[in-house]
Amino acid sequence: MQMSKIFTITNFSNINTVPSLIEIGNAFRAAATTRAQMWQHISVTEPDRKASLLKSINEKHQEVLNSFLRYEKEDIGDDKDGTLLEKSKQAYADFAAMRNKVI
Repeated sequence: MQMSKIFTITNFSNINTVPSLIEIGNAFRAAATTRAQMWQHISVTEPDRKASLLKSINEKHQEVLNSFLRYEKEDIGDDKDGTLLEKSKQAYADFAAMRNKVI
């Protein structure tokens, strides 16, 4: 019986926790890249470079949203996870609104 309990706990980590951390990492990297590219977009003057950066910013923005969606569908473990996800989504929406005003 004890081995079964250990297996269940360990298996939860493999099935839920690790994929959750990977998805959160994906969202973080895309958001961090967006932030850095926003500053680059502000500082460059060449129209082609600005357009290229804007395209990449929009792609990274979509990656963040996709990561949130995947996390919501596949990785939420309990109500606390859901609440934290909603807070993260709102914080990112606030950032995106500010970004849109700046660029």
